[in-house]
Amino acid sequence: MKKVLVFMGDFSLGGGIALPLVKYLPKFGCRPYIITNKTAAGNGDGHYRALAGQLDVRRTICLNKSPFRIFSKLFNSWETAAWLDKLFFIPDIYITWLPSAILAGASLIKREQIDTVLTVSPPESVHLIGLALQRMTGCSWIADFEDLWTTKKVVYQPPTALHDRLIKKMEQSIYRRCDHLLANTRGNKQVYQDYYRIAPEKISVVRGGYDPEDLAQLDLRQTFDDGRFNIGYMGKFDKNGFPWREALAAVKALADSHGPNVRLNICGHVAEETRRYIKNNGLEELVVCHGIFSHAEAVKRTAKNDLLLLLLYENRYSRSIVPHKLYYYLGMERRIAAIAEPDGEVADIINETNAGEVVSAKDPSKIYAMLARYYKEWQTSQLLASTSDREKVSQYDITINARKLAAIITEQPGALR
Repeated sequence: MKKVLVFMGDFSLGGGIALPLVKYLPKFGCRPYIITNKTAAGNGDGHYRALAGQLDVRRTICLNKSPFRIFSKLFNSWETAAWLDKLFFIPDIYITWLPSAILAGASLIKREQIDTVLTVSPPESVHLIGLALQRMTGCSWIADFEDLWTTKKVVYQPPTALHDRLIKKMEQSIYRRCDHLLANTRGNKQVYQDYYRIAPEKISVVRGGYDPEDLAQLDLRQTFDDGRFNIGYMGKFDKNGFPWREALAAVKALADSHGPNVRLNICGHVAEETRRYIKNNGLEELVVCHGIFSHAEAVKRTAKNDLLLLLLYENRYSRSIVPHKLYYYLGMERRIAAIAEPDGEVADIINETNAGEVVSAKDPSKIYAMLARYYKEWQTSQLLASTSDREKVSQYDITINARKLAAIITEQPGALR
C-alpha cells in the first residue's frame, strides 16, 4: 500500500472533514500514519478512541490551551486570552507543536520509508510542519486547507500590521512550496487561482461528505413524534456573523402566528449572549439548548427533527463556503431550511439535490415565509417528507472523495527533489 504521513491538529474532531477521509484511505490502497496533538482519549467519545485503535495514530507535545487564560478570568473576558495568543504565537498557538511534530515526522519517514506528507488545517500552522519536512527529507507534500486563511476576514484578524505581513509571507511560502493543494469547494479553488495566482493543475477539489457509518444505525423514519414541529440545528449556533438572531426572530414569529407547538432544538455550543437573547425575548419555551455531545450523539439527536436549520454568514467569500453539517443534513433525509447566500455553493448543493430552500438573512420576511410553508405542510399530516434526489445526495458520501484523495496521494512522485 502507498504510505502517507498525515498531520492533523485534532483527531477527535468528529465534525471535521479530514478524519473521515483519512479513515477510508486504506480501502483505496493508502496506509495513513497519523500524527496529531489531540486525540479522543478522555473526552468520552468511544467511536474515535476505537478508530484510533484501528489506525496508526501518534500524539506529540503541543500547547493546546492558552497560557493567558488567567487574564480572561481576571477580566471576565475570553477575548483577552485570544488576543494575547494572537500577539505572542504566530500564526497561532499550535506553533508550539512544530518541534515535536517535525522530529516525530522525520523519524517516521525514515523508518517506514514514507515519501508523501499530507498536512490538514485548521490550525494553519500545521502546514509549516509539511514545509519543514519537505525541505529536510525531500518528500512530496500535499497541503489540505479545509477553509480559506487570510482572505477569510471573519476569522483572520491579526493583532498588528507586522503580524499580518509575517502570516501572509508564511501563507505564500506554503502555496508556493507545496507539491499539491487541496480545496474543499470549487469556489475556494477559484480564490486560489485568481487571488494567489496558483496554477489550476496544482489544485484539486476534495469535498467533504457524510460518513455512511455514522448514519447506518439511525432509523431515518423516526422523529420526536411529540406533537411539535421540531426544527433541528447541529454545531455552533452563534458563530461570529451567523444570522442566529434572524433565525430566532423567525421561529418566534412562526409560533406567534401558528401556535406554540414549535420548537428549535440546538445540539451544540450556545454562548451566554445568545442565551440572554433567548431569555430576554421570551423564547425559553420555543428554544431548547441540549448542550454539546459527541459527533455520533449529535447526529442521532438532530436526525429526529422534522426540519433542519442551516446558518451561514453572507459576505464576499461566503459563496464558496460549505459547512460540513450540510453533508450530514443531506444524509439524514430531512428538509433543509438554510439562511445563507442564495447564489452560493450551499444553495447550489441544496437546489441540485432538491433537499430544501435557501433564503437570505437580509430579508427577514422570507425567512418567516420559508418556515411557515414548511410548518403548514407538516401540519397536514404531522410529517414533512423528504424531497431530495437520493442519487444526487449519494455523491456526497465521504467514501467517494476518500477514493479521490487516495488517487491524488498515489500520483505524487515522492522523493524526486
